[in-house]
Amino acid sequence: AGFEQAVKNISNIQVVACGTSYHAARIFEFWSHKFLGINCRVDYGSEYQYQEPIKTKKTLLITISQSGETADTLSSLKFAKKTGDFISLAICNVANSSICRESTYSLLTNAGPEIGVASTKAFATQLAALNLLLLTLMRIHNRLPTARKRIVKALKETPKHINTILKQKEVYKKIAKQLFKKNSTLFLGRGLYFPIAREGALKLKELSYIHAEGYPAGEMKHGPLALIEDGMPVVVIAPRDDYYKKT
Repeated sequence: AGFEQAVKNISNIQVVACGTSYHAARIFEFWSHKFLGINCRVDYGSEYQYQEPIKTKKTLLITISQSGETADTLSSLKFAKKTGDFISLAICNVANSSICRESTYSLLTNAGPEIGVASTKAFATQLAALNLLLLTLMRIHNRLPTARKRIVKALKETPKHINTILKQKEVYKKIAKQLFKKNSTLFLGRGLYFPIAREGALKLKELSYIHAEGYPAGEMKHGPLALIEDGMPVVVIAPRDDYYKKT
């Protein structure tokens, strides 16, 4: 209830994060504009303090971090506290971490200990937490009740979809056999799926040491097209949405 009271009058959102958490934040930025109508800006932890960011009492500042100890994100939060008066929320996997302690409010992702290098659990649970935050803000700001119902339904169906995806091992093995000898891969997506493309590229780099780049699909003709050669893998994220034909 304290949080709900605090965010009743917010007019902008600032998110600070690094790596995978940054990609989750960029998806939230898209949601915030589409479903909330509240301006949202996302900065890298390492870049935030150089932006002379504007914060008022009506700003919700969100930090996202798996460990809650990410140095750049933590120093950004400390810097922000010195330079502005705002509402702070940490989205984090570790309850008593530094970032949680520095924030007024925290939302835990409850992903369990992160064991692998490529944080897949963290990413999925950060998106789920951000989705719950979105729904809360939509309710408080009286936004789009029918969309809220749709989002809740989709969220409830997510585990079922994850199970389906995890079962398709043969498909992944086949693709992996084609990818592992390549030097470079391009990931493309539009709108909401551009940050997902960047996250896919990051995962490939971290796990296979293959150079990969995530790019907006429509922007490819302004540069990366020059790098496309015969046999270069291109991963296109093209769900059947409004952008499908354009992509």
